[in-house]
Amino acid sequence: MTDLNDILAAEHAAVYEYGALAARTSWTGQPGLAAALAAGFAAHREQRDDLTALLRRAGAEPAAAAAAYELPPMGTPRQVRASAIALERRYAEVCSAAVAGTAGADREWAIDALADAARRLLDLGAAADPWPGAADLG
Repeated sequence: MTDLNDILAAEHAAVYEYGALAARTSWTGQPGLAAALAAGFAAHREQRDDLTALLRRAGAEPAAAAAAYELPPMGTPRQVRASAIALERRYAEVCSAAVAGTAGADREWAIDALADAARRLLDLGAAADPWPGAADLG
């Protein structure tokens, strides 16, 4: 359950950060970016809630959210997009580690979360990565 709690901690951070990034984005000026951020926020919020329930059903104590998180640069649309991409890459790394450290239904959950992160990265304009969340192999 520790690996899934690591993902839950990353979900809490993602919900917080996506909310801040979305608040700095104009639906009129950057509709594509605003839509990607809104979708990312909604997806992470849903995954956070689902994972919290899954952990409770398993008898584990879900990781609590921090009171606040350090926010990335977000003064321009380019910085907002880059920060969202960096967020999803960090999240994918946590999911990738959980895939390696789990089995059965927990591994399936982690794989699905990793695949979702890869899709969000593409929606944000990141280049396709054959191994999202993998550490630098070079």
